[in-house]
Amino acid sequence: MSLGLWWIFGVLFLVMASAFAFSTVILLTVGLLPAWVAFVVDRNPTKAAGKSVMSLNLVGVAPYLIDLWVVGRAGQMDKAYGMLTDPFTWFVIYGAAAVGWVIYLGMPHLIAGYVEMRTLQRKAHLVRLRQEIVEEWGEEIAGAMSRQGD
Repeated sequence: MSLGLWWIFGVLFLVMASAFAFSTVILLTVGLLPAWVAFVVDRNPTKAAGKSVMSLNLVGVAPYLIDLWVVGRAGQMDKAYGMLTDPFTWFVIYGAAAVGWVIYLGMPHLIAGYVEMRTLQRKAHLVRLRQEIVEEWGEEIAGAMSRQGD
């Protein structure tokens, strides 16, 4: 299914859901804005940035969504309005999305550093092993070892 079709289904779902749970749709629409932006700007076919930001953005929205559902239908709009006007709510929701961006942008560097460190450790181990072999078998084996590597 193409990406455009998913957007159409998503908008249709939001329109239908807004008839029954308008406050929930408002909170999700505004709260998940960073995730939607991440999906739009991510040119990678796997949409790794969107997935990373969306997962942590949902974590940031979830407590407020649950709090909204606990209130009951009578006071949901007032509660949603109170949440959306509270700066701490914005900080938590968008802060969680920012952590998703940090993970997406920082993880490749962290993994590359780890792989480089392991490679250097392996190289040092092989150099030590070669020195032990040369000490045990003599210097003439070192010449044979370097000729074999060519």
